Amino acid sequence: MVPIRNIGGNILLFIPLGFSIANMFPHFSWKKVIILGAITSLIVELIQLNMPLRSLDIDDLLLNTIGTAVGYLSFKLVKKFLVNRGKKYYEM
Repeated sequence: MVPIRNIGGNILLFIPLGFSIANMFPHFSWKKVIILGAITSLIVELIQLNMPLRSLDIDDLLLNTIGTAVGYLSFKLVKKFLVNRGKKYYEM
């Protein structure tokens, strides 16, 4: 149960980041968004090195980056759905 919570938590925490970056910077490619997510995750992991009972975990870095990618893809799907829905609405 703990590994599933760890995996899910790390991915879920970074989905809003990927979604937000894609929304705020629509000209960014998927590569830039994922790199920004990875850099943000690395900064968080490096800050945790100075905290008691915490450590730098490569798994967290990878899962957070995956969460950023999922957020980016979610934004693209929502945007595509809303644009398609808007076209149908205006064509009526």
